Amino acid sequence: MASSFSNQSPANSPLGSRLKGLLISFAFWKWILLIAAFLVFGFILFWMSIPEVIVTRAKRGSAQDIVLGTVEVSEYHLLQLRSERAGTVIDAPVEIGDQVKEGQILLRLDTEEQQLQLERLLIDKDNHERTLAITRPSTYTLQKALEDLEEMERDVKRGIRPERDLELTQRNLQQLRENIRRQDLNEELAIKMKDAGIKQLRLDIEKMIIRSPVSGVVTNIYAREGDLVSAGAVAFEIIDDRRLVTAEISEEDFNKVREGLDARVRFLAYPDSTFNAKVTQILPMADPITQRYKIYLGVDIEPRKLTPGLTGEVSIIVGERTNSLLIPSQAIIGNNVLRVRNSKVEIVRVTPGFRSLLQVEILDGIREGDTIIREELTRFRDGDLVRIQWSDPVQAIEPPASPAGTQDAAK
Repeated sequence: MASSFSNQSPANSPLGSRLKGLLISFAFWKWILLIAAFLVFGFILFWMSIPEVIVTRAKRGSAQDIVLGTVEVSEYHLLQLRSERAGTVIDAPVEIGDQVKEGQILLRLDTEEQQLQLERLLIDKDNHERTLAITRPSTYTLQKALEDLEEMERDVKRGIRPERDLELTQRNLQQLRENIRRQDLNEELAIKMKDAGIKQLRLDIEKMIIRSPVSGVVTNIYAREGDLVSAGAVAFEIIDDRRLVTAEISEEDFNKVREGLDARVRFLAYPDSTFNAKVTQILPMADPITQRYKIYLGVDIEPRKLTPGLTGEVSIIVGERTNSLLIPSQAIIGNNVLRVRNSKVEIVRVTPGFRSLLQVEILDGIREGDTIIREELTRFRDGDLVRIQWSDPVQAIEPPASPAGTQDAAK
């Protein structure tokens, strides 16, 4: 027994066999894990190399028939405010770029001289009115003439005086009355002239204060405190806060547009926003050079955003259809869209209908629920493998619409 045990090698012992089996098993699984890791890493690299696309679903909604036009914003009016009176500037409380309100004071001229003249006129008028309130000598003269006439009439009746003397007395009384009336008219005229002088001076004083006739922004100042300005000189330039939003449309679309139609405006300065608008006026004459017609729009936008010089585009809604198949306007090139099926791109020819700034109606070619690429369409070709990213995550869980009643583009 002892010699039998001593002849058995460690490698052939049961313990050695088990260790050898464990080593072989460890090496096997090590290679398996390495191969699996390599495959996973390779798959990740391959998947990451596949381009990602932004997609959306074709959905039903309201399609609009629109007339497209170009839009430009201009100032309603650039005002040059002139000083109507000459004088020295004693106050100019605004600066270039200031926002001013209608009626706000922009400049004051020195009115001391005019104030003194006004005070003298007021004193003179008051003195004149007080003088007129005192009984005038002509009043007593008229009373005496009336008494003389009564006495003359009695004398003529008694035969003491001839008729000729009565007629002469009557003519003298008439002349006296006319002279008094003439004097009264002259007094009234003098009062009116004083009133006119007072009003003129007050007007001159008021005109030596320049007020803004509109709400707007001061763009230039030509008169500062201490300057001597002449009558008629430009003192300020102000851009009216109001804006004109002008659109130009083609001749073939002119008859479709009428006042009061709803519209949507997108400005290049605000590419991610559209603004509600209405057609407010249509000019009946085309530009002789471009042969395009001009219309005016009222846009629902904050006034501060309507900077003169802004340009953009407008879609005027001239018709509407409900329950139409719609895709984003940027998801179509010509008459083609890119549909994604099983992670592959398919170029599908479609029949577009109404077009608006944001959406296009599809009459034929795709069906409701189809996955459509909406950005960077020129990057992809038919059959390209892509990874999808939903423009709206909610769309990713929407079930596709039933194909009943629709036409598959593959047919």
